[in-house]
Amino acid sequence: MGQQSLYGTRNLLGPGIAYIRAKQGLSQKDLLVRIELLGGCMAQTKLSRIERGNTILQDYDLIVIAAALRVSLDEIYRAVEAKKSQQYRQSNTVQARKTQT
Repeated sequence: MGQQSLYGTRNLLGPGIAYIRAKQGLSQKDLLVRIELLGGCMAQTKLSRIERGNTILQDYDLIVIAAALRVSLDEIYRAVEAKKSQQYRQSNTVQARKTQT
C-alpha cells in the first residue's frame, strides 16, 4: 500500500502542474523535452502519475518541472487553487441543472 494524504492523493500540486502545462499548450512529451534540456530526467509515466496525484512529488522534481514550465512555485500553488475553483463552479452548475429538472 502506498502513502496517501488526508486529501486522498499523494501530492496536491500535480493537478496544478497539469493545468499549467495544458494552458501553455504543451503535451507531456513537450514538457519532458524541456526537463531534459534543463539536465533533468523523468519518464512519461512518472510525470503522468505526478499530474494525477498518484505519486509523491519530490522537491527536486517540483523545481525542475517549474523551471521547465517557466513558472514560479507560487504559480503552481495558485494553479491548484484555480483548478479547484473551476471544478467547484462546474459542480455547482451541474447541481443547479439537476435541481431545475
